Amino acid sequence: MGEAHPAIAVYGKTLEKDFDLVLVVGREPNSDNPGFSTGIDTYDFDHGKGPRCAFWNSSYGIAGQTIGLTTRELKVLCRQQECSPIAYADALPITLPNSVKNKFRARLAIADEDIERHLTHLFSHQEFMRRVGLVLLSGIETPEFQRSFRLFDALCQKHGKMVRNVPFFFGNNVPKIKQALDEEAIAALTLIMKKFRRAGRFSWDGGSLVPASVSN
Repeated sequence: MGEAHPAIAVYGKTLEKDFDLVLVVGREPNSDNPGFSTGIDTYDFDHGKGPRCAFWNSSYGIAGQTIGLTTRELKVLCRQQECSPIAYADALPITLPNSVKNKFRARLAIADEDIERHLTHLFSHQEFMRRVGLVLLSGIETPEFQRSFRLFDALCQKHGKMVRNVPFFFGNNVPKIKQALDEEAIAALTLIMKKFRRAGRFSWDGGSLVPASVSN
């Protein structure tokens, strides 16, 4: 068994930077690793299941489109700059492998205090949360997630974070996700992406990477 899954996942050297972030919140990690999620660690879209992860690919695609980039192009930019404006967290503190047949029952079995502890832990990372300009709650509108949904909404309101509920990030849901994002949320996401592009050493211009000072 490996180590517990991180409560917050960022790409590369994102924590060393200071640009704004969008926090995409999923359901729970698909993992065999035991224990509650905790701390901050990195994710890698180039290894293991990363290249095929529909959740990551869909969120990258929607974020990239705001500045005219495809999923692949945004990944190239992030790879070259060793950082990303997209961070991930989960609504629940546990991991559930896809092989678990009754996820509904497993999710409902989590104690209220464990969910509260998990979300309080997320928001305790003050330097990280300071940079979050938009929180997207992805696919947690169903009954088994209502405790997390309500607490996320309350904590975002308390800390002055824009929060939106969208369908689960998956290829077939992309049109519905776009419809769920109102003008204010789209403007916030676009601003985050533009700031990331301006903060980097490279930008995407006409199908290739160029020094940021040339294209910005």
